[in-house]
Amino acid sequence: MFKAGRNWLGIVCTLFVSWPGCRAPDKLVHDQFVRIRPHHSNQAEVVDLIGEPDSRLQNHWVYQRPDRHLVVFVEFDEKGQVSRTQWVDAGQEVWEDTRQPKSKP
Repeated sequence: MFKAGRNWLGIVCTLFVSWPGCRAPDKLVHDQFVRIRPHHSNQAEVVDLIGEPDSRLQNHWVYQRPDRHLVVFVEFDEKGQVSRTQWVDAGQEVWEDTRQPKSKP
């Protein structure tokens, strides 16, 4: 009986984790993104703030959310610190780049 109980528990846990409403929320949100500090934040901090990237190419990380029309780029210097970030939200027509000066109203 105990073995059957363990199998049942495994099935329930699998269903719970794979159920769409039970997934962890996406960490890639603007409020978290703006907490990344160029020349201060490192790779571990970026993962803590916005999660694992969808792709890595040397020192460039890319996050893509096609359903939200969102692409985020994070670049690192040779020491592993953030050197540049970009938030490109086509749906909201927002592009933020830490290398571009912010326009004043």
